[in-house]
Amino acid sequence: MHKYVVLYSGGLDSTCMLYKLIKEVGSENVVAINVFYGQKHPIERECARYHAKKIWGIEMEDHYMEADLSQVFQWDKTCSLLAHNSEVEVAEGTYEEQQEGHDGPVATYVPFRNGLMLSYATAIAYQLGFDRVALAIHKGDTVAAAYPDCTKAFASYMCQSIQEGTGLKVSLSTPFVGLTKGEVVAEGKQAGMDAELFRHTHSCYKGVKGGCGKCATCLERNEALRQNGIEVE
Repeated sequence: MHKYVVLYSGGLDSTCMLYKLIKEVGSENVVAINVFYGQKHPIERECARYHAKKIWGIEMEDHYMEADLSQVFQWDKTCSLLAHNSEVEVAEGTYEEQQEGHDGPVATYVPFRNGLMLSYATAIAYQLGFDRVALAIHKGDTVAAAYPDCTKAFASYMCQSIQEGTGLKVSLSTPFVGLTKGEVVAEGKQAGMDAELFRHTHSCYKGVKGGCGKCATCLERNEALRQNGIEVE
């Protein structure tokens, strides 16, 4: 049976993945890591703590940890998610709309964030004797090259690097990489998530509780929930 270190933001995708993996291997074989990377809003972390307490109760401290990697991104001047770029507003509209007439990542791309977090999680997995690190990237993240550290190619190369760098003791798991957002939500439902558990996840890049309904992540989230018969706030 595999043992997982899960990169867990408290967002919709990683929460669905957390419940899916726990259903498959049991909560005792899962550790969740929430990373602070300098983001403007704390709501996702609040959601992560909610689910960690719900899942592990008094044993939460043995299975849920928080890390601060924010100093790595102190030189970034353009990412609209980072607190020190408070003057940079989060764009509205879909990723396709944001990419019109523009090559490269969107303004919400945090430079190589997933690569950094995976390296951190891999080092922890190795020390714990866990054989998997899990990342909840999905098909929608790769639209128009919005997030280059969310592609299948990125995941494949990172998996090779993780395996090579740990003497084949740790590997990368990306169970949602070929799924749409709607299919990710369906996986969460199959793992036992109900409307209340979905409500305690956060996706909005503007930090609006319940969602602004206008940024790309809100648009994706709301459509995915509707596809699965879950009421949108």
